[in-house]
Amino acid sequence: MSRKTLGNTTHHRSRPAFIALAALLAIFIAAPQFLADEPYARSREYDLQHSKIALRFDLDQKIILGEVTHSLSIFRDGTTKIAFDSVGLTIQSVTVNKAPAKFETTADKLIVPLPAAAKAGDKFDVSIRYAGKPSKGIYFILPDKDYPDRPKQIWTQGESEDTRYYLPTYDYPNDRLTTETILTVPATWITVSNGKLMSVSDAGKGLKTWYWKESVPSSTYLITVVAGEFDEVKDTWRGIPVTYYAPKGRGDRLSINYGRTPAMMELFSKKFGVDYAWEKYAQVMVDEFVAGGMENSSATTNTSSSLVHPKLAPEYFTGQDDLISHELGHQWFGDLVTTKTGATSGSTKASPRSWKPYGRKRSSARIKPITNAGMARASGSGAAISGTSRSCATISTIRVNSTATLTAKAAGSCTCFGIRLAKTLFTAASSTISR
Repeated sequence: MSRKTLGNTTHHRSRPAFIALAALLAIFIAAPQFLADEPYARSREYDLQHSKIALRFDLDQKIILGEVTHSLSIFRDGTTKIAFDSVGLTIQSVTVNKAPAKFETTADKLIVPLPAAAKAGDKFDVSIRYAGKPSKGIYFILPDKDYPDRPKQIWTQGESEDTRYYLPTYDYPNDRLTTETILTVPATWITVSNGKLMSVSDAGKGLKTWYWKESVPSSTYLITVVAGEFDEVKDTWRGIPVTYYAPKGRGDRLSINYGRTPAMMELFSKKFGVDYAWEKYAQVMVDEFVAGGMENSSATTNTSSSLVHPKLAPEYFTGQDDLISHELGHQWFGDLVTTKTGATSGSTKASPRSWKPYGRKRSSARIKPITNAGMARASGSGAAISGTSRSCATISTIRVNSTATLTAKAAGSCTCFGIRLAKTLFTAASSTISR
């Protein structure tokens, strides 16, 4: 996630020491807001394996109407209850394996007692119907008296621990799950969520239902929902859909600002030794976004301020490369590989220098050596890894689907709350691709 709203500036080489010092000071000043609410990894009672999420929206009241079914497996013998993170949501009903279940709520939890003590390995499907008017996590951007022509938009932002404000779930990065997301919205709207678009169907009364399915596991803070009035541009990379979205009326700004994304995907796949792993790559530019960008798995959300007018875009030598490459890099480091603790959530961030300014006439690419100051190992398809509290986590080898190995060496001593795991790798990467 890019924490700041990125402006469009021309890069200069003057006074590098001053710039470096200023950047360091900015990191330390901003550090407190980057800390997760829970800085040390939780002890889990269960493995959340899959969530099927269905959402509808009351635009006038800015209310969400939701139903989610969590499929999970118990870790410990004698487990008597299942707890989900939930803040400010009205829980209407709960079933466990399709049987009505009792439940209780606290300020930040939904607690579901089990009918009997469970054993390790027991599986449960817990379905929850709920409603709410979230204060965080999901945002309604609608026309008002000051902006009567603003395109309607709804978008989520889950990092670090805000998914719980619109979805009762296990909201911590040390677990991974697959998802289905079913969104019923006005028929003229477009939606984007994690994974592959399976279908769009008529829901009656001027509504359509969009069905998305993500088959590659990732953490719940990477769940995304975007819906609204958008223009779309379609592209591909090795047969994988690559799509760009802009608020309605700004579609002419997409290709000139985002059209080099497939070239970045190709470069990163080659240099990392593991191909881009998700079913698609979407980039949705939304108004009033809370940051520069957010690397939701397979579907990044970026600020609409990155949509430079086509007549002005050629004036910016590197365009939106910093933002695009930053968030794209997280599809490997942050999404495919994720830190276990909230304290290291700040260290899964990539440097925005991953994709250095490429010369307009040069077409070669190179990567510099990467120094190593400590290693950690993770295995499994999309593994979660551990790191040192309040420092940058490091990785050496990640095995993906037991067939490919991704090797990366990262310095383990950087004091970077807001710059994540791949910083050293991406900062070291120097590439020059022809425009």
